[in-house]
Amino acid sequence: MRNRIKVLVIFAFLFSLFNHTTAQPNKMIQLPAPDQESSNSLEKLISQRRSFRDFSAGSLSLSEISQVLWAAQGITSKVVIPEREIMLRSIPSAGALYPLEVFAVVKRVDDLDPGIYRYVPGPGIREHSLAQILSGDMNENLADATLGQDCIKNCAVAIIISSVDNRVAVKYGERAHMYCLIETGHAGQNICLQSNSLGLGAVTVGAFNDKRLKRLIGHEAEPYYIVCIGKKD
Repeated sequence: MRNRIKVLVIFAFLFSLFNHTTAQPNKMIQLPAPDQESSNSLEKLISQRRSFRDFSAGSLSLSEISQVLWAAQGITSKVVIPEREIMLRSIPSAGALYPLEVFAVVKRVDDLDPGIYRYVPGPGIREHSLAQILSGDMNENLADATLGQDCIKNCAVAIIISSVDNRVAVKYGERAHMYCLIETGHAGQNICLQSNSLGLGAVTVGAFNDKRLKRLIGHEAEPYYIVCIGKKD
């Protein structure tokens, strides 16, 4: 009986997901170039950082989500070593192997359709862009995968930080998982500080159903962290 109930719950979740979304595997959205200068000091941003949950119904601009995603994983410079060319990013990464995959569940962003997007740091012609994974209103599906938390339901964008640990394990073996978790924390803090710099609210979330959230993003990466962002008023 319990197994039958589990099957019915999973079927209902999948039906809800595919009944309200459409896959858009080839749709790419170029993001505005990020601003690498600000009048805010790092010390001020650190001292003012607070978890904010009472988001308004306002929409983010495309420039704001662009800036936040760049802070999480954007390319900042390039170095050439004998083995390869490395695109350095906004956060440190063990061996510069960059296992993180960052997804944005978009609900209210000007000039961007609701749906799930994967951030593409680059390099090449797709540098600093979004690849649309699913289109449509994902709020109910996301809330279901994250235990119905109000901050998830009310935010303008939920950023899911996930990791393909095997990218690091090939070099660091059993320590790879720890390194990937550390890197996830770096990305989460950057998102929070950048959101604060833009006058946006942000709150981190670690409580979710791993399997449902992974199924939602449709990627091999394991979801480790969520940062909800939105307007304060």
